[in-house]
Amino acid sequence: MRKLSLQEVHEVELGILDEIDRICTEHGLRYFLAYGTLLGAARHQGFIPWDDDVDIFMFRDDYETFMTHFSEWHTEGRYQALWPANGSVVHFGKVVDTKTLVKETFAREKYCHGAFVDVFALDHVNPEEEVPFKKLERMALKRSLAITDPRNGSTLAIRIAKRVVCPFMQLMDANRIAADMDKVCKNLSPWTGYVADILGHIGYSTYHVLKEEDFEATRMNFEGRHYMAPKNFELFLEKEYGDWRTLPPESERIPHSTEAYWLDEDA
Repeated sequence: MRKLSLQEVHEVELGILDEIDRICTEHGLRYFLAYGTLLGAARHQGFIPWDDDVDIFMFRDDYETFMTHFSEWHTEGRYQALWPANGSVVHFGKVVDTKTLVKETFAREKYCHGAFVDVFALDHVNPEEEVPFKKLERMALKRSLAITDPRNGSTLAIRIAKRVVCPFMQLMDANRIAADMDKVCKNLSPWTGYVADILGHIGYSTYHVLKEEDFEATRMNFEGRHYMAPKNFELFLEKEYGDWRTLPPESERIPHSTEAYWLDEDA
């Protein structure tokens, strides 16, 4: 295997994003650049220079349709959609490039997959009710321990604790836990006019509620291509990042703890 450079990771992810855009356009599905990808589009007209992933939002109905039919609608055989309904341990959607492998620092290799685009479902929420975060946090911890590599941890104490706990937790069905987490989120509330990415914010004491009406779509420049994004993108970025126009200090410009490789040595 040969390690991908950051530029090569970006190129792989753009290929996946092109395929997502094509499918959604042909089948009338809505998606929106999200999180650091939306920030990159607004501030850098492309990737944040030190970032190494791509995130998008989809409304729950569009998300379910996209994930269910991806295998019949995609035209590039190297791409695969992962989500709990097709047996994956991921608790939100991913579209991956199967010709690559991403080695995540804290996950066992059997659970690693190719370079990816994260697809987050926007679920209906009632802004006046408390979302069951404690339940989801417990479920997320169980899933994490079930797939984690006990040899790795940010501190010695965590590594020792993992070696004690993980042999028991690895007996659990990580896919079932992921599926149950997804089920909790999509059944939170009937239509209220408000949505939130619940699974993308596990571990927060509050969740980021957005008005569905604010998702009027526009196309934004991203690496010379144009992808769908919320027209009112400043609102989303201010809620997520505060002063998003100002670059963070260099000490905080840190990519995720992953390494990506070509599976084909000739690639």
